[in-house]
Amino acid sequence: MKVYLFNADTDLAMAHGGAYYMPPASVKQFMADLAMLPYWYAEEGSAIVACGEDNANFLRQMNECFHRDVKLISPNELSENHMLMPWGWNVSLRQRLMEEGVDETLLPSDEQLATWRILSSRHNTEEILNIFEDKHPWIGSSWRLTSMDDCRRALSELSRGCVLKLPWSGSGKGLNWCRAGMTPHIEAWCAKALRTQGSIQAAPIYNKVLDFAMEFVRAASGELTLVGYSRFGTNESGAYQANHLALDEEIEAKIAAYFPPSTLAETQRRLMPMLDKLLDNHYYGYLGVDMMVCREGDTYRLHPCVEVNMRMNMGVVAHNFYRDYVVPGVHGLFEVKHFHSPNELRAFAEQTRQMHPVRMAEGRIASGFLPLVPITKETCNLAYVLITKC
Repeated sequence: MKVYLFNADTDLAMAHGGAYYMPPASVKQFMADLAMLPYWYAEEGSAIVACGEDNANFLRQMNECFHRDVKLISPNELSENHMLMPWGWNVSLRQRLMEEGVDETLLPSDEQLATWRILSSRHNTEEILNIFEDKHPWIGSSWRLTSMDDCRRALSELSRGCVLKLPWSGSGKGLNWCRAGMTPHIEAWCAKALRTQGSIQAAPIYNKVLDFAMEFVRAASGELTLVGYSRFGTNESGAYQANHLALDEEIEAKIAAYFPPSTLAETQRRLMPMLDKLLDNHYYGYLGVDMMVCREGDTYRLHPCVEVNMRMNMGVVAHNFYRDYVVPGVHGLFEVKHFHSPNELRAFAEQTRQMHPVRMAEGRIASGFLPLVPITKETCNLAYVLITKC
């Protein structure tokens, strides 16, 4: 039986690199508030690592509503009959699970986790972009910086500005947007980044028009397949905000409208062998390649690899949710939102529920607002969908 665990701190744990990483209080609350999110991509007959009466009540309601069979399980109930499916693996999670009594044989080895950490680095974008070096209709460059001289050179050569990226950081985090050269703040940031992570990845700042991703899954057999497309939005600093919910064909058509008809197919054709080469026999599961549509003068170009998320990600959750639970053809948003207080969250949920009551059709959502996790007296983070008809 597959057992799912929402450890959304996995990127931060990789950045730390050690077995005894401790997430900030805000991240702990985020993971507790969204512990039930795996329900929406868990296989039938599987379980989720979560506890508490609120989660149990939510599970019963969703199982009844969607006619599913998903269970809750605690870490001390894990056995050799279970296959662990965390949001992402890291050495800190391995250590924590062993301390909670999980048998070491159920967990990846330290060697496997060290390899996965390398595969999860933003530095891999540089190698992937090399296969698109003929450039048209693509755009995109990335460089590894290993010294302060490298940082100064990058900022002086990229006159339109550049974004500096930590090799490992939380989604949309660890980015420094540099539009005015090497300032004292940026110099201090670079010095700390080089000291703590050993290097920095740099890229030009592009005139972005649209964010999207190609989402893949790699089976235990080694076969890599395209799951579908993920069209998402970010804030000004690049942090994830929401996914647009629509049919894959509609999302693909929206993206393809900017380019010659063969561009997306050719991008996928080049990308998949490179991913196979990078992953080798080391990684299995979901991964997403973030991309951008960029304007350059009077034309549009495709950035084929902003970064690779070597783990489960919100784009896959949104894609699978739409595929499995929404009436095909309607549109909506999948959003993860933080609130300053539980009262603010509850007020938002109640008002949105009244304005957009859920309407079902043949066991699927036709329209309305649906929280994807329990709303409790302590909840400050909410994952939800808001579906509107075409």
